[in-house]
Amino acid sequence: MNEERTVVRAVTGPVFTRSQIAWLMERQNELNKLIHPNWLTQNWDFQLALIDEVAEALSLVNWKWWKDTSGAYYLPPENREQFKLELIDMLHFVLSKFWMVNQVPEPASKEYLSHLQTDTIAYNLKVIACEYLATGIKWDSLQSLLHTLGMTGEDVVHIYAAKCCLNEFRQANGYKSGEYDKHWKVPGWFESLAAEDNMFLEVLMQRSKAATPETWEEYKTFMLSELGSIYKRRV
Repeated sequence: MNEERTVVRAVTGPVFTRSQIAWLMERQNELNKLIHPNWLTQNWDFQLALIDEVAEALSLVNWKWWKDTSGAYYLPPENREQFKLELIDMLHFVLSKFWMVNQVPEPASKEYLSHLQTDTIAYNLKVIACEYLATGIKWDSLQSLLHTLGMTGEDVVHIYAAKCCLNEFRQANGYKSGEYDKHWKVPGWFESLAAEDNMFLEVLMQRSKAATPETWEEYKTFMLSELGSIYKRRV
């Protein structure tokens, strides 16, 4: 197998600490309240939402044997960061489900995660979907896939914080009413071709310092300002 197709496991401990999980849970509650103040009583279908995110993540993975006869299931390097964002989208809905049942998720140990892992990202996505449909709450496979990609709790907090900023920006700019333009064509960005807002977010993440629970408010102010500045320049 080519080196670029090999999954590298670089995490030396659990993906999350309990304090990181607590911070993620609080941010998820804040975001959901922004969408609806009484979100816990709205009966939102988080299982269906997660399945949609699994499909989006799967679209970034080479798994279609009728297109690639090598039989190798792999994540192209150029899709890696966007794939991580899709995993964070899944995490939004998993955390929401934990809120619904009044539970706090537990971090899995490195040994347990290693036991769950396989080399096939597409397989892990399928397991995530099946687990969530069956139980609506289990998240071992999602933690395992984050671990497989070499993501630490700090990595997850940073990407989650960035995606929270984009989600808040979307809500403030007419996402629910249909006024929001998700595909931006901005001079000087991506050769002036239209790109999804997630792509702009990826670049901003690379240009900014990593978000932490301690710098969250400062980071959010910076990201919302940057997103707004770029959004105003679209043509």
